[in-house]
Amino acid sequence: LIMVEIIGTFSIHCNCFIMKQSKNSLLRKNIVNYVGMRKEYLGIDLGSENTLIYSSAMEGVIYSEPTCIALDRYTHEVRETGFLASKISGKTPYNIDVIHPVKNGLIDDDEACYQYLYEVLKSLHFDRRSKMPAFVFSAPSNCSKVNRKMMIELAKKLGAKEIYIESQARLSAL
Repeated sequence: LIMVEIIGTFSIHCNCFIMKQSKNSLLRKNIVNYVGMRKEYLGIDLGSENTLIYSSAMEGVIYSEPTCIALDRYTHEVRETGFLASKISGKTPYNIDVIHPVKNGLIDDDEACYQYLYEVLKSLHFDRRSKMPAFVFSAPSNCSKVNRKMMIELAKKLGAKEIYIESQARLSAL
């Protein structure tokens, strides 16, 4: 497992930056230097409202939906994630809870966050791979070491071999 903090070279936080990114940009060259010669990495921004996932292989944002999950209260089975879970918020039957696993940019409920990311990656067909891409997480500036460790443990459970964490302040400067 490799855990490194990279210096302001990747931005999933800023949509306008991703739209302007080209194949030969300085960003792409720098992230290849940090991640190594890997062909693919996933940039994950777990926000309080929306989750953005950027794929280097597809060169763009491949997931942009609300960060919420609908779980069965008794069996803890996932009913819906993302947009559909946010739409049924407040309209659910008694046995379904809609949970927002991220609050103030920090992971609040680690098990719900794991289930959320697992379902999202499964819907993007990243669950059946023998070799997961490297994960680049966006962390808020007020993120403590405990929260960073929680992100690392979450990525390990998802099957990532390489994990990089960068602060949002540096990412938004790009």
